[in-house]
Amino acid sequence: MDEFVLPVSLVYAPFCFYICFLLLLGLRKFPTVMRGTAEKFLFAFGLSGFVILQIAPAIFPLRTLDLYGIYAYAVFLLLYLLIVFLLASCSARKLYIYNITEEDIRKIPEIPFFDVSSGDAPQASQEFSPAEISPACATRLRRAGNNLIFPEAKLILSVEYFVFPVSGAVLRSSETNLSAEQWRALLGEVNAYVSTCRQNLKRQLLIYLLWLGTAVFGCCFFRFLFAPLLNFIL
Repeated sequence: MDEFVLPVSLVYAPFCFYICFLLLLGLRKFPTVMRGTAEKFLFAFGLSGFVILQIAPAIFPLRTLDLYGIYAYAVFLLLYLLIVFLLASCSARKLYIYNITEEDIRKIPEIPFFDVSSGDAPQASQEFSPAEISPACATRLRRAGNNLIFPEAKLILSVEYFVFPVSGAVLRSSETNLSAEQWRALLGEVNAYVSTCRQNLKRQLLIYLLWLGTAVFGCCFFRFLFAPLLNFIL
C-alpha cells in the first residue's frame, strides 16, 4: 500500500479555526455563554491536527502508518474521539463565558456573611436588603466571595478566570447530578445577565494587538537571536 501523507495545511487548519473563532468571540459587543461539553469538543477539534500529525506517528509502531495508511489514522481518530467524549462528560457541570471580565462578575449583588462551605444555597424566597440589589444589575444571581449562587435552582457555582486568548470565566457547579430544569434555568439567567455586560471593543483590539506584538517579538527573538546562539553552543 502506498504511503498516506496528510497535507500540512489540513492538519493546522483546525487550530487556526479555533483561534480565529475565539478571537471573534472577543470582538462581540456582549459575552458569549457556552456549555462545558461544547467547549471541550471545540478545543479537541482545534488540537486534532496536532494530535494526528505529532502524536499518532509517535504512538503507532514503526512502519504501521506506511503499511496501513489512512486506516491507521482512522483507528487513532476513533481512540481520540473516545478520549474527547470522556473529557467532555467531565465538563458537563461547567459553563464558559467568553469576553467577560472579573469586574463584570463583581457587579453581581453580594450576599454578606454567607458560608459557601456549608454547601447549601439560600432559598429563592430569601429577602435581600436594598443595598444588595443594584438597579443596573437586575439579576437573580448572587455573589458570595469568589462564588456565584443561583437560589432558584439551589446551585453554588465556583468562578475561575482566564485571559488567553480572550478574557472569560468558568462557572463550575458543585452538584453532581443536575436536572434539565436546573440547567435551563441557570443558562437562561446567565444569558440574561451577560446580555447587560456591554464590552469595550477598543480595549479588546488593544489586547489583541498586544498579543500579536508579543508573538511577533517572540518569533523574531527565536529566529535571529536564540536559534543562532543555540547553534553556536551546540
